[in-house]
Amino acid sequence: GNGDINIFIIRNNWSYYSGTTFGANGYDYGYSIEPTIGNGFVICGYTNSFNNLLEDIYLIKTDSTGFCSSLENTFITDIESSGTQQNSEFNIFPNPAATTLTFSSGKLFDSAVIQIFDIIGNSIKSIKVDQNQKEPISINISDLADGIYILNLTTSKSSYSQKLIIQH
Repeated sequence: GNGDINIFIIRNNWSYYSGTTFGANGYDYGYSIEPTIGNGFVICGYTNSFNNLLEDIYLIKTDSTGFCSSLENTFITDIESSGTQQNSEFNIFPNPAATTLTFSSGKLFDSAVIQIFDIIGNSIKSIKVDQNQKEPISINISDLADGIYILNLTTSKSSYSQKLIIQH
């Protein structure tokens, strides 16, 4: 593609061990790579190569040689990333955000919870929404590091998610 993600594994003596390329027809960027317990790697970035040609989170889990055996080891959000996010159930703004995020919905939810997850799925913040809450909710995010997160609204009947970008 136009901007594929390349991973090269180098031995301790700096000799080449293996390498592979991830991506498709659009732009694919890997911004972070971390080792996993099984001696593999997790690569996080974004792509516009799949589905809707919008910038989506791109998360890839590889084995110890950098090989990804199937699409089950990749995660692509398929959620728009720029401007105010439009969702039939709620809106978050601004996005990207720096210190405060506003959550609004025209609906009343019974026992709803707003959660913010980091890119690897750890719950970072959780806010319970009052049953009769109809006004916008301000969420302090100044304590969160720059990066890509997922904001999830869980109600008694369903769950909705949107990508959140934090830039201080």
